[in-house]
Amino acid sequence: MTVAVARNPYATNVSSSLLAAADRLGVAVRPVELPSLRLGIGPRGDLAVTDSAGPVAADSLAPYLLWGFPAAVHALRALARTAHAQNPVDGVLLADDKAAAAYRLAQAGVPQVRTEICPFDAELVAAVAAQIGYRWWSSGRTGRRDGGCAGRRARRRWPPRSRNSPRRDRAR
Repeated sequence: MTVAVARNPYATNVSSSLLAAADRLGVAVRPVELPSLRLGIGPRGDLAVTDSAGPVAADSLAPYLLWGFPAAVHALRALARTAHAQNPVDGVLLADDKAAAAYRLAQAGVPQVRTEICPFDAELVAAVAAQIGYRWWSSGRTGRRDGGCAGRRARRRWPPRSRNSPRRDRAR
């Protein structure tokens, strides 16, 4: 069994971890370069998925991130028809597009955090953020939400503890 691991140069952490784990476990891997991944369609409808290393053939397709390489969609769909894919291409596309995901969740009636989809204009983004109560601070180069951790290691800020409120901090 061979696992195809798509490598996206804009997000190398997942593919690097998958390749390292496969090497450690002795699993056969075919690294797939997303920047050069393409689909060839022959005159009789035969499909050929290739990248810079040559033809891509695999029994399984590892999870991947498509961001930055929309042309690879067609090749990955063709590859997913012959190999087991944990995540369907349409699901990956939806997850890559946060605005489309928020819209579809809203259409399905799924509660979610308030989302504003607007053009990327710094003044407009700041005005919308102020309007919905999204507090920002500036580190000098970039604006970040309180805490500056981009969601990683974020903890909810509880109001100061009063006599009647339950204890919310951990015992150390």
